[in-house]
Amino acid sequence: MDIPTTDIQGAIRRELDALQNTFTGGNYADSANFYTEDAMMLSPNRGVIQGNAAIREFAQQLKDVGIHGLRTDTITIESYGDVALYIGQYQYFDIDGKVISQGIDMTIWRQEEGRWKIFRDIWNVSAPAQEV
Repeated sequence: MDIPTTDIQGAIRRELDALQNTFTGGNYADSANFYTEDAMMLSPNRGVIQGNAAIREFAQQLKDVGIHGLRTDTITIESYGDVALYIGQYQYFDIDGKVISQGIDMTIWRQEEGRWKIFRDIWNVSAPAQEV
């Protein structure tokens, strides 16, 4: 049975909103729950981060370096059968709400345990916008 694209887009957007809340709430380890068991992150300057344990450790490292918030803005979500492609922009914030990192994110999603979860995650880091 095909799921209408708008349902998939809404489901993924809800998962992203919940992921953002894990950072805001300080529950960094819970961010691994938004990834499939065999997920891979392709992080700038870090190489491949594979599996839930490694993703959980990476999330803790984000906390340790002072990241206290995450915001994602969707550019597009496209579905292809049982997988979906998300492209968006992200920002990481410090405890005072100041942007400390930002860039473009591309993720491949698939269903696992009845939820849409991130299967592959790759992003770049853009230089912060210059003040005018």
